[in-house]
Amino acid sequence: MRKKFYTLNNDRMFKTIMLNDNNELLEKIISDILEEKITIKIVKPTELPILNMGMKLNVLDVVVETENHETINVEVNPCFDEIIKKRNIIYLATLCSQIAKKGKLLEDNKIIQINLNYNDIGHLKEDYMLIDRINGGVYSEDIRIINVNLVEYKRMWYDKNIQGDLEHIYLVMLSASKEEIEKLSKQDKLVREVEEKMFVINDDDSITRLVSYEEEAKMIQEARERYAENKGKETGINLVAKNLLKKGMAIKDIKEVTGLKDEEIIKLK
Repeated sequence: MRKKFYTLNNDRMFKTIMLNDNNELLEKIISDILEEKITIKIVKPTELPILNMGMKLNVLDVVVETENHETINVEVNPCFDEIIKKRNIIYLATLCSQIAKKGKLLEDNKIIQINLNYNDIGHLKEDYMLIDRINGGVYSEDIRIINVNLVEYKRMWYDKNIQGDLEHIYLVMLSASKEEIEKLSKQDKLVREVEEKMFVINDDDSITRLVSYEEEAKMIQEARERYAENKGKETGINLVAKNLLKKGMAIKDIKEVTGLKDEEIIKLK
């Protein structure tokens, strides 16, 4: 069986490559997203509390402080839906709380959450701030959420036939396959260094076993969530059917409304 090669769209690989003494790659990625040059002052380990199994499997990936008093959380999202959006907002609120508890004034800090998404979110990039729904305008310019569509960056890069152009090369690299990274590495020294590190990490069985365990645990958690969601829907449909039975509605009509089978409705009766 061919051994799986883990790239930067894997949480563990992303952290292992990004969290090192040289912040050059992380600076270039964040600068590209923000469209302004940033200088990283410190890369901090994740300090947020783990409240449940779902959060344990999706801890914050990288939190950095910049020379411009910005706290930036970079989050990797293999999928992106309403649950992930809510989870990321909870992380952002918790991050604000952590800053306040440390005695730092929030008004002196800009807080930015960057969500790197590995599925298509429809736009190349989405940039959000808190709005004032009563008076209109922006409620706070110091808190931002930026959703980045890595799929679209790579698609755009290839569609424009600018594979020799280095623009957005590091964002493209984040969603690139092993073969694509090998091509990119021929054009950029930093990508080549990342490629070399990735091969070393993939050859380390102790790390790949850990990555495999995390993937398996995440799949189990996702399966549990789907099961709970389906059970909730099933319970709701059964409740509707029971109420309709009480009102004297015919089984054939209940069948049409709920999609349940005759025997299922009779059992409820």
